[in-house]
Amino acid sequence: MVSIYTFVFAAVALASTSTATLLCDAELLVGEYYRPSGHKVSGQFDAKTPFRRSPCPGVNTLANHGYINRDGKNFTRTQLKQAVMLYYNAEDTAAEAFLGPLPDVFDLNQFASHNKQEHDASLIHADLYLGEDPAAINRGMLEDVFRRADRDGNFGIQQLGELRKDRLATCLAHNPNCTSGDHQVFLAFGEAALVWHVTTQTVDKHMLRSFFEYERFPDNF
Repeated sequence: MVSIYTFVFAAVALASTSTATLLCDAELLVGEYYRPSGHKVSGQFDAKTPFRRSPCPGVNTLANHGYINRDGKNFTRTQLKQAVMLYYNAEDTAAEAFLGPLPDVFDLNQFASHNKQEHDASLIHADLYLGEDPAAINRGMLEDVFRRADRDGNFGIQQLGELRKDRLATCLAHNPNCTSGDHQVFLAFGEAALVWHVTTQTVDKHMLRSFFEYERFPDNF
């Protein structure tokens, strides 16, 4: 028989986790950086964790700075669209296309719906076929990105284009379920183009690492 102490412990643990989330929101000012980690956060579509994140570092960056709900839950398309336009200087049509088929109110882990926002041949995330958390960064893929910088440590159209081409080739070679239709190509190349656009068309590897690895706005961005 499960003792009363087991139920008490479970209730206390749940309350502590929820309280920690509330304290995080209450103690941090908008713009301050906090990135949840470990068992507290997930990008799985069916996640029940206190914090939710997406396969998109740019969206996660907004949450980590409190420009959208820090817990990544229960916000509207309009809230996210306005944040993308304000902090990434995206045009209305581009921001709307990025949101795609998301419902009017949603959590960030709903970005993990395969072949809607989440897609194969990502720059820094493993394909769904490999079974990793959609929001988890693949270290090997991440470091491969930074090895592509030019001699000055920058990324231009050539480097970003080659990355996209190589990621697709890897997907087709090693993922029997690799999907590369018009929608997936639009998302994949659109993300690379957005990186180039919001960083004034010259992407420094340190700036890119801030977004891709730490999901944090670089200083003086």
